[in-house]
Amino acid sequence: MKKIFTLLTIFILVVFAYSCSKDHEAPTFSQFEIAKKPTNVVASYHKSTNTFTVSWDMADETDVIDYYIAIADSANFEGISKQFANGGTTRSCSIKADFIPANETTAVRYFGVSAVYSNANVKAFIGPQSDKADTALFVR
Repeated sequence: MKKIFTLLTIFILVVFAYSCSKDHEAPTFSQFEIAKKPTNVVASYHKSTNTFTVSWDMADETDVIDYYIAIADSANFEGISKQFANGGTTRSCSIKADFIPANETTAVRYFGVSAVYSNANVKAFIGPQSDKADTALFVR
């Protein structure tokens, strides 16, 4: 009985030793590097239609399926008040100003634009935001 117990213990230790992973490095994932950012973002407010118009340029639209517009009330986009997809690859859009609270008579909003990419490696990947966010002054 003692021999069986010793043999079983050795067998369990050997199985345990071989089952442990010898790979002690964290898995790495390749970075999807995109140097393409929207540029020349221009935003303006039109009181007659209560809309903001945002336009931008994009040097290379390879794999771009949409644009993502972020609107914030501070330049560092910490408290984004509205965000939405443009719905296509056009480089301009109109946004209703309904999201601004009714008690605000004047407000400055910051607009940033990101391209949304899709290809064999990524699906609906939101790329980096435009370097310069443009502002528009809202007046009721």
